[in-house]
Amino acid sequence: MSIAPVTPHPIEGQTPTYLGKTDSKPPRPEPKALQVKQFAKGKTEHEYAQAFLNALGAQGQSELVYRDVLGEALPLSEGMFRDSRGRWKVLKNGRHEHLHVLAAALLDPDEIWLAWKTFGDKGPTVLRRRYLRVLPGEEDGIAVFELGKGGWREITVFHVTDTIAREHGFESAMAYIEAQREGVRIYVRGDGQ
Repeated sequence: MSIAPVTPHPIEGQTPTYLGKTDSKPPRPEPKALQVKQFAKGKTEHEYAQAFLNALGAQGQSELVYRDVLGEALPLSEGMFRDSRGRWKVLKNGRHEHLHVLAAALLDPDEIWLAWKTFGDKGPTVLRRRYLRVLPGEEDGIAVFELGKGGWREITVFHVTDTIAREHGFESAMAYIEAQREGVRIYVRGDGQ
């Protein structure tokens, strides 16, 4: 499969930010309090996944097409909460305790970034779309989608902890978040948003 270069459509009132490897990154928007309430505790993994999807408008359905702040159609399903073998990963690393933050990463992101990712030396190259949200007190959420033959598909959604960051070679959760801010910033939340 050949992937053509991507030029994001201009966003009214915003200029896309293109970053090379040596460019300094633009400042992140100021953290903003959540509008999504924390989900009830003590649910099954299926119930947590459904609560996440319902927060995005699924109304009890196990999948939906969600339109993000730029109008991009993103297919969402319980698959975001299953590993490659189909096993639930909602409880992995305490993810279920932060699902409301992860929903906010899609509902009201601080930033959306597009970046190419190559797997290994000769692996495929894919376009990744990252939704970032940092709250006051540095709690955060990341949602990642990948462009394929059928359009955007869900890859993962998770809360970054210092432990997870260190497992990936970063000194802190915020260093990990900062590393996700690469490629083209196609959206940044403004002060009035």
